[in-house]
Amino acid sequence: FSVALPLGADSITAVYSGSAGYTGSTSGALSISARALTSTTFSASPTTQLYNNPIVLTAQVSSSTAGTTAGTMTGTVSFFDGNTVIGTAAIGSTGLATYADSSLATGSHSLTAAYSGDSNFQASASTGTAIAITVGTVNLDLGGDQNQSVVPGAAVSYSFPLSPLVTPTFIYDVHLTATGL
Repeated sequence: FSVALPLGADSITAVYSGSAGYTGSTSGALSISARALTSTTFSASPTTQLYNNPIVLTAQVSSSTAGTTAGTMTGTVSFFDGNTVIGTAAIGSTGLATYADSSLATGSHSLTAAYSGDSNFQASASTGTAIAITVGTVNLDLGGDQNQSVVPGAAVSYSFPLSPLVTPTFIYDVHLTATGL
């Protein structure tokens, strides 16, 4: 026998009405929680960042029954770097959870998000490819321009790349000093 249960906590018992020679009986109650399906989408901004600068992680948990038959979602979203939890945030009334992290080590990271679920909503994890994050340090490689000769009072130019680029333009201040002149 199968039946569609309403969302939320349900208590089910089986009742035998009895027959000739057999007395009727009722089973003990079985508690079942029917929970609504959820889906979690995940984003990060920016996806390239300098070490010790924040990356904002955002998860949106949604359900086709949220706010109607199943009520308002509660619970938390955990943000993962591979299999390691890097932060947890409570979801708001709209299913949105954000977390800013500035502790990722330099290098590449693969980030995902997972919703914990609650008594009315099932847990879910972000789907698709994990978001690739690159955290770097400033690289001021002078290359072959390290040593130049110049006569007193004249100018000399140095050309060097700055990386990583967080936006199309390098947005951080760079201060240079000269010694041994």
